[in-house]
Amino acid sequence: MTIARPFQWRADTTKRDTTRAAVLLALLACAGMYPSNARAKLAHQGASSVQFTALGSMGLKMVGTSSELAITEDAQSISLLVKLTQLDTGISLRDRHMRDKYLQVQKFPTTTLVVPRSGLKLPAQGATSQGNVQATLQLHGHEHPVSVQYQVQRHGTAFDVQGSLRLQMTDFDIIVPAYMGITVKPDVDVVAKFVAADL
Repeated sequence: MTIARPFQWRADTTKRDTTRAAVLLALLACAGMYPSNARAKLAHQGASSVQFTALGSMGLKMVGTSSELAITEDAQSISLLVKLTQLDTGISLRDRHMRDKYLQVQKFPTTTLVVPRSGLKLPAQGATSQGNVQATLQLHGHEHPVSVQYQVQRHGTAFDVQGSLRLQMTDFDIIVPAYMGITVKPDVDVVAKFVAADL
């Protein structure tokens, strides 16, 4: 896990860090995220979702979802943790194979995305902003840099946010799934939508 260096808080930086935290909640967020840093002053509002999509041979499309997430933050970064033990593709047998054989959730039950606060840009009131931030993904006992694209719409104190990233299973030493002549491609797309409030 990323360990932040000591940081001296100033009154004029508190508001900026608060709104940046709201943007990052979009990256891989859904119900159940709660900031550990009280200075963030964020609240989750409305519906949210996170989705993992993988394609394969013979027209295969596999979509997985999870709502088991948590958020932590410090002065320099925000970390999003996803519990993989509840990842659901809608087919129980496939879920067991994915969790036990490929993700090996007994050894590696979570994945964590660590994003630097300095890489986030916020929109003005009533405006939309988008950007790309370089983050670090920790998965399957490995960590690797990933590029995260995000878009934020601000309405009053609410931020409508969504983010996406693409990961390569081979970067994290995950066996590429194959069954009865059907092989899954190693790249996996992650898309999330979230509404956060700046209190």
